[in-house]
Amino acid sequence: MVLLEGQNMKEAMLVLENGQVFKGLSFGAEGECFGEVIFNTNMMGYQELITEPAYCDNIIVMAYPLIGNYGVNKIDMNSAGAYLSGLVVEEYSKIASNWLAYDNLSNFMKRHKIIGIEDIDTRYLVRLIRNSGTLKGAITTKKQDIKSLIKRIKDKDVDSLIDKVSCKKTYSWNERSESERLAVVVDLGTNFTLLNWLADNKFRVKVVPYTIDYKKILAMKPEIVVFSNGCGNPTKYKSIINMAEEIIGKKPIFGFGLGGIILGIALGARAYKMKYGHHGSNYPVR
Repeated sequence: MVLLEGQNMKEAMLVLENGQVFKGLSFGAEGECFGEVIFNTNMMGYQELITEPAYCDNIIVMAYPLIGNYGVNKIDMNSAGAYLSGLVVEEYSKIASNWLAYDNLSNFMKRHKIIGIEDIDTRYLVRLIRNSGTLKGAITTKKQDIKSLIKRIKDKDVDSLIDKVSCKKTYSWNERSESERLAVVVDLGTNFTLLNWLADNKFRVKVVPYTIDYKKILAMKPEIVVFSNGCGNPTKYKSIINMAEEIIGKKPIFGFGLGGIILGIALGARAYKMKYGHHGSNYPVR
């Protein structure tokens, strides 16, 4: 399917907390958004990024220059919602061609109230973030005073985001499963990939909010307990670390992403924020 879109010429700005301003053109929703500005090196996968709870309130700079050329489909959803704050690209493709696509990226972002900006030198931005570290920022389609906007950017909380992504009550992911092997997932911002992986490995999957009492988890008699991926600063999540400490040694326990860091802290490791993090398909190993 080929999906065409008329050019959106509305002006937009990306403003960073260090005072730098980048002018471009908007796509997706209009308005303003705030978040931590990070870069991603993938050539594709923008739909997965937008719907990934771990990227809640992030503004992502795509290093690959052309984004949107295969539209959006119903398969590449990482969750039922959209959590990204904003998307920065060098060029947004007005043509989306993909036999699975049901719409273009801009319309998808409008429905989910996500602001995009194009005509930005994204490779310069990647180098800037790589050299100076992650920065807070904002994308806006409104005319406003830059100094007051920068103050609001600096006041943005990027550490305690878990309430925006965790479920509010316990639910079964594959309730029709007849498996006796129960996996309890502590939801720190889990995605479909993790839940489907557990289901594919013959687990009956139950997802619980991070606020649950650890005794209720143990009362379910799970075969394993999984602390999911998620967002925010793990050192701020004292109650979750305490929960992990109580479960360790009583049940087999696994952690993914944020959940893995939580387990590390619970076992005595020290966690600190990386300069700019690793986001994309190329992860350095040493």
